Amino acid sequence: MPQTLQEHKALFDAIRHQDGDAAEQAALTMIASSTRRLKEIT
Repeated sequence: MPQTLQEHKALFDAIRHQDGDAAEQAALTMIASSTRRLKEIT
């Protein structure tokens, strides 16, 4: 499974299970990964 899909699934699952801490961590992971990928292509 591509990394971006795994990150989105982790966030979705955390929200679905009403786990605020896990959702926050998943969102921060997604932001960090997106930032890193953008820096790689610019």
